[in-house]
Amino acid sequence: MNKNGNIIIQAGGKGIRMYNNTWNRPKALIPVLGKPILLHFLETFKNWNPIIVGDYKFEKIKISLKYIFNLKNYKCIKTSDEGSLAGLKKAFSQIKNKRPIILAWSDLFIFKKPNLSKINKKKMTIFVTDQFRCRYIVEKNGIFLNKKNIHKNGIIGLFHLPSKKLVEKNFPNSGEFVEWIKNQNIQFTTK
Repeated sequence: MNKNGNIIIQAGGKGIRMYNNTWNRPKALIPVLGKPILLHFLETFKNWNPIIVGDYKFEKIKISLKYIFNLKNYKCIKTSDEGSLAGLKKAFSQIKNKRPIILAWSDLFIFKKPNLSKINKKKMTIFVTDQFRCRYIVEKNGIFLNKKNIHKNGIIGLFHLPSKKLVEKNFPNSGEFVEWIKNQNIQFTTK
């Protein structure tokens, strides 16, 4: 087992908005700078224990992990549930240690590993951006659906949890992760 913690990569969804690139593969396998987004994640967090959750063309992800990326220590979870929560309950149940968890959407390409040294050790950290529009935004009094189409404090789909204890209770099988956080009144910081 690796020392840093666990990374759960939510690789579900058909990538309909990217159909020209996803008609024959899951969005996690779309190449960026010569390699699939999923491989970038796994290399960025190479000292973390990966759990990959998916549904659409998931066998292609499993084949890529084993035969193309030559990975050995990872877990795969296939789900038939829907939304960004799909399969996460099972992924969290696979984590046996009390180490931190990175949760990431597989269509997010990050250029460098975020600095995790100054992360709050007791609260969830939600990573935000002002660089592009996101479906959800963080404002002073909470999380909101981005109806104004603004570029400020957008939730990018990268989260740090000090441990699974933060999300274990009442965790649903399907739906939207950010909506669930909002409705649970989970305390968080942003970075």
